[in-house]
Amino acid sequence: MASFPFYITPNEFSELQQELKQDIATSSDSLSWSTYNLEEENRWLRKQLWLAASTAVTVFLVGIGMVANFSDFTYLSSIVWIYIISLSIGAFATYVSFAVDDFFDYHLSSKGISISKRVGEPKWVPIATKAMGVIGSVSCVALVAVMGPSALVGAGGFILLSFTLLNRKPNEPDLKVVPAEDFMCARYDKKRNIVCIFSKIDVCRPSESEKHEGKILRSLAKTRLYIFPESAERYEQVLSLVENELDLECKPESDLGVMFDWKKAPQEFKAFRHQREHYSMEDAVTKRDHPAPPPKKPR
Repeated sequence: MASFPFYITPNEFSELQQELKQDIATSSDSLSWSTYNLEEENRWLRKQLWLAASTAVTVFLVGIGMVANFSDFTYLSSIVWIYIISLSIGAFATYVSFAVDDFFDYHLSSKGISISKRVGEPKWVPIATKAMGVIGSVSCVALVAVMGPSALVGAGGFILLSFTLLNRKPNEPDLKVVPAEDFMCARYDKKRNIVCIFSKIDVCRPSESEKHEGKILRSLAKTRLYIFPESAERYEQVLSLVENELDLECKPESDLGVMFDWKKAPQEFKAFRHQREHYSMEDAVTKRDHPAPPPKKPR
């Protein structure tokens, strides 16, 4: 069932993944493209949450400022300008960090699929947000110095945000490489501009569990591979490849819940049982030719 040996080290697994990715990308029928989208049923969910949160924070902080010193808000005093600058910095920094779409890099062929996903922020954003964190911290301290301790309640959120931005790290891409033989079936909805392949997937990484510290987590699991073509022409190419070259059951689906809600997924996908084990680096070598453990029993 596994495309790779079950007992394997994470480094060896990554090397095999890269080999498969290269094989998929160089296939004669390979389709390659990049696009921005979101793996959510609601395409605009992040932006809506950001707008609601930003509006609520702005109203709250301006309200605090007006209660503390209403006269300064009747005209554009220096304090008001500090508020405007701080709010603008906070709104922009949180937007580019949390509200932008994800960036997807695709390679799809009759041999399988490779999907690299990361937050779709420009490369300069991590550096810029750290700079904004410095500016925001200085602005907040100045606000407290000018208005006094009464402004601390309003500025506290900005100070916390500023220090968060100072410690911000670049987002690491998430890579999925799946051979065609692991695909189960597919559903698509042109209105949402999505093709979803229900598939098995190999996972191999260092265990994050305290109980299995120092061991390797290896599993044969299942996943939903979301494909977002960047144009109508590409969409038709993807459908043609999925239906004709991959010979998958590919049906139109108006209920997006089928693609985003585990409970509504196709029966074949829901019936698949994971195979999982934690093992040591030594086992990865000595058990190399051993088969995968039996599937996990249903609850």
